[in-house]
Amino acid sequence: MAFLSSNHPLVLFRDFRHLFAGRLISSIGDKFFTIALAWWVISQGDAESRINLGILMALNLIPIVLFGPFMGTLVDRFDRRKCMLLADLCRGCLAALLFLLIATGTLTLPVLYLITFFIAVFVPLFEASVSSSLQQLVDGDHLAAAVAVDSSVVYLSSIFGALLGGVLMAIYGVAGAFLFNALSFCASFLLILSIRVNIPPVATAAPYIEQLREGFAFLTSHRPLLYLMGLFGVFNFFSAPLLLFIPMIVNDLMQASVTWVAIFEACLAAGSGLTALYFSFSRRTPMHTYPLIFAGMLLLGLMEAAIGLSADRYIYAVEMIGAGVAIAIVNTMALSLFQAVVPPAMKGRFFAVLSMVCVAVVPLTYLLNGFLTGTSPINAVILLNSGAAIVVSLAVLVIPKVSQPKPTSQENQA
Repeated sequence: MAFLSSNHPLVLFRDFRHLFAGRLISSIGDKFFTIALAWWVISQGDAESRINLGILMALNLIPIVLFGPFMGTLVDRFDRRKCMLLADLCRGCLAALLFLLIATGTLTLPVLYLITFFIAVFVPLFEASVSSSLQQLVDGDHLAAAVAVDSSVVYLSSIFGALLGGVLMAIYGVAGAFLFNALSFCASFLLILSIRVNIPPVATAAPYIEQLREGFAFLTSHRPLLYLMGLFGVFNFFSAPLLLFIPMIVNDLMQASVTWVAIFEACLAAGSGLTALYFSFSRRTPMHTYPLIFAGMLLLGLMEAAIGLSADRYIYAVEMIGAGVAIAIVNTMALSLFQAVVPPAMKGRFFAVLSMVCVAVVPLTYLLNGFLTGTSPINAVILLNSGAAIVVSLAVLVIPKVSQPKPTSQENQA
């Protein structure tokens, strides 16, 4: 921890440090799992292997959309630490079952579909529990920094997971990756179990259905918050296709090896991860939030335009880093604002719905951009996305603004 400031949330708050470590380990395991799943399906050699892979990827997302609001309501009704433990326990057992099936040669595609679906069912329970617990694990002065650190987990796990996943599979095969994923959930379970802070339910003891309705009523009655959530989802619609465009750029435009796919994805994740970590050290006041969200969305549009107009692999790499920076700016600023203004009793339901919105747009944008790239040049489709991202950034300037809390005394002194 010597490289961290003594005022950094990872240094100051033991329980937050344990949560971060658990999330990072399990997220790296998830990345291994995703790579291993794709490789196992493709390696079956069936004529329909690509279709099967598409179904499998969809099964990783559908439960989040279907069950997100229901899981978020559970998070607000029960102890959030216990919700995280339950999610890790269930996912770990299912991952261990997958390992046993593949190790014994008895894994079939329908069983893989079923287990993958149920693993994904517990994702919104865990993620909503984490998002709604940050306020209890750090103090108000460090909440924005904690959000930035938590946001970096996805990006850091993408980097380390992609780099280490291939090595692990080369040595131990797909079964080894499945085993590591199961063990990563065990590690996360133990680290969360060691959290000392009590994270009790904060919602009232109203009936479940009534609380579910309260969550949606809260959103509809806070229009500025609803507008920002909508823009956040639209932003994801135009940023997510970058992962779809990367293999197309490498294969069709560069005619290079798959190594460049890994390089570009690592550049994208590195730009996001380093930016999120930077924000965990920086001091920001609420007045910076909307200008930075606008700047991040605009930067993404400009980076996508540059990608659409480029032809050099090294310039592509720099542009991917820039796009990653833009994505992290928007994600960190928006999530920090949501953490600051959403009441604790609503956090589980709010963040579950937010995840549902962001995840729901991914298959839609993949389908749309996949169709467009099949009928139009890749560069033209990328430029179309860049123009849309710039338009979305301009919308940030005109939507009603969320009322934000006043800066703390420490922020005023910074």
